[in-house]
Amino acid sequence: MSQFCLCTNVVLVLCWISGNVFSQHSLSGFRKYECFVHVICYHKIVSLLSGSTSRTQSTTLRHKVIHRLQDGSIPFNRNWTEYKKGFGFLSQEFWIGNDKLSFITNQNTYELRIDVTSVGDLSFFVTYSKFRISDEYGEYKLTSVGEYSGPEVCEERNNVLQCYCNEGYIGDGVNCTIDTPPSDCKDIYDRVSTESGVYTIKPTIWQGDPFDVYCNMSDGGGWTVFQRRVNGSQDFFLYWSDYKVGFGTPDHELWLGNDRLHSLTSQGNNQLRIDFVNKFGDPYYATYSSFSISDESDNYRLSVGGYSGTSGDRLIQSNNGQAFTTRDRDNDHHSVVNCASYYYWNCEGFHYPVNGAWWYDGCGATFLNSPYTSGTFSWKDLPGSYCFIKFTEMKVRRV
Repeated sequence: MSQFCLCTNVVLVLCWISGNVFSQHSLSGFRKYECFVHVICYHKIVSLLSGSTSRTQSTTLRHKVIHRLQDGSIPFNRNWTEYKKGFGFLSQEFWIGNDKLSFITNQNTYELRIDVTSVGDLSFFVTYSKFRISDEYGEYKLTSVGEYSGPEVCEERNNVLQCYCNEGYIGDGVNCTIDTPPSDCKDIYDRVSTESGVYTIKPTIWQGDPFDVYCNMSDGGGWTVFQRRVNGSQDFFLYWSDYKVGFGTPDHELWLGNDRLHSLTSQGNNQLRIDFVNKFGDPYYATYSSFSISDESDNYRLSVGGYSGTSGDRLIQSNNGQAFTTRDRDNDHHSVVNCASYYYWNCEGFHYPVNGAWWYDGCGATFLNSPYTSGTFSWKDLPGSYCFIKFTEMKVRRV
């Protein structure tokens, strides 16, 4: 097993390390420190508490604080004899002493709990199910720690020694959190990663399981993609129930789902960005400073405002305040037809019978969910040719 030793760097740390290897680690970045009592010497512990885990009926869980380091008021750069006897003040910083710790942990089965607080006031704890050290004759060897439970594991992987977040936690291996999955891609960008890709989120009001989204981290980062058209491989001429739950794949063509989109836009103020590529390969964009949709009881009604960009505005002019319409749920204001399925719209002299689901007023001039190869897949104010768009991506960001 591991022997007790002392290791010194910016701040003295004490720990058990494998064999007789001397290990040093900087403690910068944490307000309260400890050294992890496991095979490797770590750098972020606050206090060590051991509690009896005896399961006899007359025994209750008791905690004994054996170490605390919080403000640097007590020097820990001490010799073997001082660590043997203990030092400091129980109400402040202290080490209980290896003789006492050996005696305590050999009387019963004890769980070790380590509480940590970082300089950023991030607090968490880790536990070990069975903690025991030998006496001085055995050089206070760490003879048992049991099973680990905590947000991270520090180990060597691919010849690199560092800390990693355990499954169910997110972070950089030093700061790992588990409270809930990120609420959106803005949360991902701020706390987890600035790389574009597929991530799992759970908006604050969402009652279902967490779900995967594509996070676009360009243009300031934190954009949650809810619509994308690339090549027509995904059928968009679908029904109310399909648009309600969503369809497609996060990293390709998709509609995220109106229930999910409502939950995303109900977390605060949001921006909308739409990127286009026309049939000639020219890029354009539209941004809106406010964007939300209501829930199903109000037919996912659109609220949007504050346009800027290069594509020209159509959402505010033609769709703001409108309910969502699909081929089987007619909520538009046209007096004769359902704009999502039957309205023949003329685009550069061509007539097409299908427009697709959208926030229609009177079958206006934005049709970003229309069949991909039809002339109705268009945005009327787009410079140049506004028909036969090659690419669209709609995304939302909390502000």
